[in-house]
Amino acid sequence: MKSVILALSFMFAISTFAEDTLNKEEVYKVSWGKYCAFCHGKDGKGTTTIGRKMRAKDLTSAEVREKYQDEAKLIKLISDGYTKNGRKIMRPLKDKLSEAEIKALAKQLLSLKKK
Repeated sequence: MKSVILALSFMFAISTFAEDTLNKEEVYKVSWGKYCAFCHGKDGKGTTTIGRKMRAKDLTSAEVREKYQDEAKLIKLISDGYTKNGRKIMRPLKDKLSEAEIKALAKQLLSLKKK
């Protein structure tokens, strides 16, 4: 029994260490490409076919950058998704991404700039 507890503790420590050392830019690219780019586009401007249909916000715009300048707000939005008038606009990612991946995605979103 002690060896099982020790092994589990070791595995937890390794996974915690791995999350702390995630390459945030790589996480962003993978997460963005898999869950976000089809609406928001590679550049975050929301000009994809689906993005225009869903009226996706231009994430590089001053309006959006002002509203979501706080990392905690972005983390909540990414985690919980977005619903407007009872209609699911953006699906929650808390069951798809780890906390570290969501945090890395939020940090990278904060760095988007209007070009």
